[in-house]
Amino acid sequence: MKTIFTFICLLISSLSFAQISILNTDIPRVNDTMRYSETTIGITAAQAAKTGVDTVWDFTNLKPVTQDIEKYYAPSATPYILQFGILNAATYGIKDDALNALAGFGSVSGIKIENVYGFYKNTSSANVLMGRGITVSGIPLAMNFSPRDTVYKFPLNFGDRDTTYFKGTATIPSVGGLSQQGRRITKVDGWGLIKTPYGQFNCIRIRTDITETDSLIITTLKIPIPNNRTIYTWYAKNEHYPILEITQTTGIAGTLTIRYKDINRPEAFYSAARFNASRTTASGKDTVNLISTSTGSPKSYQWTITPNTVSFVGGTSATTNNPRVIFNAGGVYTIKLKVIYEGGQDDTTRLDYIKVQNVGLINTEKI
Repeated sequence: MKTIFTFICLLISSLSFAQISILNTDIPRVNDTMRYSETTIGITAAQAAKTGVDTVWDFTNLKPVTQDIEKYYAPSATPYILQFGILNAATYGIKDDALNALAGFGSVSGIKIENVYGFYKNTSSANVLMGRGITVSGIPLAMNFSPRDTVYKFPLNFGDRDTTYFKGTATIPSVGGLSQQGRRITKVDGWGLIKTPYGQFNCIRIRTDITETDSLIITTLKIPIPNNRTIYTWYAKNEHYPILEITQTTGIAGTLTIRYKDINRPEAFYSAARFNASRTTASGKDTVNLISTSTGSPKSYQWTITPNTVSFVGGTSATTNNPRVIFNAGGVYTIKLKVIYEGGQDDTTRLDYIKVQNVGLINTEKI
């Protein structure tokens, strides 16, 4: 009887650590919404790199710093229905917050780049990044990759390895735009069991090394910005979204960003809204920059200034992430910022934050 019991226990154990194969039906689909928590603590670079066969990854100690929802849009629900809905027939698009942040540098030189999306075609044989949609000075453009970026080839099994190259540009002549080019090396380098605050799952582990250059183009000037990174991803069957994804950037300012599939945790939004001002003592001739330092990737912003004797200048408004303001009356001003995410919201208030005097002086900046 003892031998039979031992055999059953071993059988159950072997089943719980069985290798799995990931298909295109196991990754996100159009109209999916995936809630994730994000943190920068709880895993070291050495722990992220740990892998092998029949491995247990225990990350149950992760604590969310912020939380959000990733949405997988039908191309028809984006500004790029013509470029990627009709002409290229992408499966879905997702907002590229990293490139949206990069695009902010363009506004300094007079070009406005916004609404950056990555568009993917998902088939039974591969998941391919076809290119990106970007809006340059109000005009929606397509950055079609040629060659295209093959993210995964299916089925994904332990030991699989693939290399792909990609390149694309989207510009308006005499104005500017963005370009990207690089190489992706993907290897399924481990399998086993992963544990996170969301649960535990049989999984495979994928390591992706990306060597990439993102270039901001301002008229004829091209400013290259390296964007090299290693991404560690754990996938389980039928979950549609990675159980855990760790992105490690390289260089002097290298970072380790951790995000994992999770349930709704309202506490993740506490203290998410944060901001600073370029100065806290001002006069009527000064322009004050209000700078959001909020965690995560807010979808919208709302600034409230009390008293409201202020003007927003430089093409900014109360819903701009980093507005520019001048004060039209002397006194002490309270500033409030409310940020809204796909998955929640937060606000913060700084009482009597900015002191203003000498309002008789003239500020000539245009509203």
